[in-house]
Amino acid sequence: MMTKILVAEDDPDLGLLLRSILQNAGYEVLCITSGCPIVNHQCDWPDLFIIDKQMNPIDGFALCKFLRVNDRTKRIPIILISGDHASKNKALDIGADYFMGKPLNVDELKKTIKALTTLRQDAA
Repeated sequence: MMTKILVAEDDPDLGLLLRSILQNAGYEVLCITSGCPIVNHQCDWPDLFIIDKQMNPIDGFALCKFLRVNDRTKRIPIILISGDHASKNKALDIGADYFMGKPLNVDELKKTIKALTTLRQDAA
């Protein structure tokens, strides 16, 4: 079964780039430009979330908190991404499994996705 990744990134160009990179790596990828479809349960739950910190109207921190208190999503790994490298500690404190600064390191991203999804499958 193909691993599903949901990318919430308000920059459409970065979203397209991430989709292309991750699909080429063998993942099924859904890209959205706001957290609203997640909060309103308008998308299927993935095996992993990649969430940008800077989004409107719901920022990545609020979205991460929402996912951590929801019974259906609290165990799904979250990678929070941001150009604001000072956000790392807060991202981890609110429940992100991993923080990655922009510009993204593609090799690090792929390794992190593999590690987090493998951990989740082992725990299931």
